[in-house]
Amino acid sequence: MDNFLLSLFLAILILSLWILPNVYAVAGTLLLAVYASYLNEISFSSVIIIMILTFAGYHFIQRDGDKSTVLRIILLMLVFWALFSEDYDGRILSWSGQLELLKSQQRFVINLNFEKILAAILLAAYQFNPKLSLKYWKEVFTSAWSILFLVYIVLLIPLIILLYFFMDFNIDSLHLSTLVLNAFLIAFAEEVLFRGILQNWLIQVIRIKIGPSLGWVAILIVSIVYGLFHVKFGVFIGFFSCFVGGAYGYIYRKSGKIEVAILMHFAISLTFCLVLAFYGLGNFLPVMIY
Repeated sequence: MDNFLLSLFLAILILSLWILPNVYAVAGTLLLAVYASYLNEISFSSVIIIMILTFAGYHFIQRDGDKSTVLRIILLMLVFWALFSEDYDGRILSWSGQLELLKSQQRFVINLNFEKILAAILLAAYQFNPKLSLKYWKEVFTSAWSILFLVYIVLLIPLIILLYFFMDFNIDSLHLSTLVLNAFLIAFAEEVLFRGILQNWLIQVIRIKIGPSLGWVAILIVSIVYGLFHVKFGVFIGFFSCFVGGAYGYIYRKSGKIEVAILMHFAISLTFCLVLAFYGLGNFLPVMIY
């Protein structure tokens, strides 16, 4: 399967969560998982676990957020499986290409954890409802953080054009679109799994067990877990991930909307991807958008 088309299909499934009834996203995710297994992109065991996640999530919402400890533990185990699935029987899809920078060629590989994104789509389908309300999206895009994101996008396009004409920054449309797609996919998956699932559940537990004023403890714990998840790329990357993970958690808590955290995560990931690519450090690209 062409990895650019695969990224595009995943992005369409994600965007459908805010437009169509979520049954379409769930069905599309299952079909895509089965087809990817047929093409040997992911293992059959990964498809089985994704199906288990589908039924567990369905029963969870059918019972109005079942308080069953066993069901919560199953869902949490499946979340952690999705985060670490490259060490399971699943595979990491790699997209590689040549990037001409400053009149020299740098080869780079972008890793895409397929299972993590599929799991995030399923969990988001059970958590979110299609939000076609103009009022809702006005709240999303008029928040201070979203305004910063929009300013970034407005400045990014002319910046790339200037770099292209005056500093030989040459990245063709296919490479750039794949980079943007994958940065968005990873931003969505990690925000849903870390902030939408783990942080929300921890906040609920802390409010019940300790008190409502200590929600920041959940942000701290999840940011540490987020850093540990990336520490395999190096201690510095682990510390950096811990810091930005805390920032994403804070943004999510202050805004109250996962979309804002996703936008900011996407903006930061894409910025670092372009900066690293510009300086010929393509080997670090998988780290920044993993």
